This record gives sequence, C-alpha cells and structure tokens, in this order.
Amino acid sequence: MTDPNEIRALKASLRGVLDSAAALAALQDKLEALDDRGDISPEELDALAAAALG
Repeated sequence: MTDPNEIRALKASLRGVLDSAAALAALQDKLEALDDRGDISPEELDALAAAALG
C-alpha cells in the first residue's frame, strides 16, 4: 500500500525544484547580456542575486 504522505512530500519537493528552475531560467537573459570581458558592478550583482532568490 502506498503512503499518501510520502507522495505529498515528493510532490512538494519537486514543486520546489520546478520553482527554482523557473527562477533561474528567468536569469538567463540577464546572464547572457553580461560582458565577459567587463566588470560586474555591485548593483548588477545585487540585481542578479535578488532575481535568483525570487
């Protein structure tokens, strides 16, 4: 017999993973726009960190 609590916990865990993946995907354009040869300003780092943390 299956344990409904285990299934709920698994679903909740995977939802968290999917939410994290969506937040990181939202950063892709900002990440790709960064100049590889330039410096990243503290403001840009803060903006990336804020976006990553959702």
